Amino acid sequence: MKREWEERFSKSLFRSAAEAAITGNRLSVVDVGSGTGDALHLLEGALKHHRRPPLIDYLGLDLDPDMVEVARDLHRDRPRVEFAMADIRDGVPDRPTELYLASGVPYSHLTREELTAVLADITATVRRHRTRSVVVLDVLGRYSMEWEPYWDFDRWTYAMTFFQGGEPAPEAKMSFYGQSDLATVIADGTRHGGLLPVRVEYFDRSIGVGRHTVTGAFNPALPPYRELVNRLFAGDVTVSLPDLRIEDPCGEAPPEVLNFFTGFATRWNERLWHCAEVESTRWASAASRTRLARQLRDVEFSAQRGLGAGHSLICLLHLDGSTR
Repeated sequence: MKREWEERFSKSLFRSAAEAAITGNRLSVVDVGSGTGDALHLLEGALKHHRRPPLIDYLGLDLDPDMVEVARDLHRDRPRVEFAMADIRDGVPDRPTELYLASGVPYSHLTREELTAVLADITATVRRHRTRSVVVLDVLGRYSMEWEPYWDFDRWTYAMTFFQGGEPAPEAKMSFYGQSDLATVIADGTRHGGLLPVRVEYFDRSIGVGRHTVTGAFNPALPPYRELVNRLFAGDVTVSLPDLRIEDPCGEAPPEVLNFFTGFATRWNERLWHCAEVESTRWASAASRTRLARQLRDVEFSAQRGLGAGHSLICLLHLDGSTR
């Protein structure tokens, strides 16, 4: 699931962001909440077949000193790759940067006021250094099916129960965003930073297969879609297709979100119905189940509208300080 679905989607967004930011043969990258450099790996994979892959000058920022040390050790033979312990709330690096990268919803750790201030700082830095830059914002989607009972709240205690192991699940206060919520923060932050966005794009990732469909931590009534689709990718013919049906959510949400889910559920369930019809005339096969998994993935990729209806809401914020 991670490779076939989530990383594929992230790579497509990173490729789009990087191609919009590249102005020469080099690309300066600051990765917020970098961990051990997973986003760098995805970015390099995304640009692998670019007609002229740029030299990447990369700086990863993370609050966890142990994570920074591990990252430095993993990338110790790469002179253009650096990692530093830093809190983005204390200020972004004062250097020309074409791509502000993020993955793993680091900005959801901030309050809305803190994110507004960070965006003002990034925008002012872009303006000061006269760069053409793209900012990747990765936050938790407010209207994910995984936590439908919490849709009324935009900040609550989130437990990362999908981590394996015997230790208690890490908990933290996290911020959740719909598209209009994030648009307001972006408008306020860029205005304070002194630049109007050139373009703002929104994308939903993991609508039907978020990690907490398996844990049931926030919506126990939800079927374990992620686990079931993983089994489809593996060619498992014992998966019961009716268990994969998506029903319209009943939570309070803006009309455009509820309308989206109605259309999404219809398209998703149509693929299930078609597969069941085909299998009714012959035995189910591993190939047909893997094909169904890919079709469900394609339904999600083509249906998403960046409303905050997935596990994460990703925004590509295009800024141009070169023409002021």
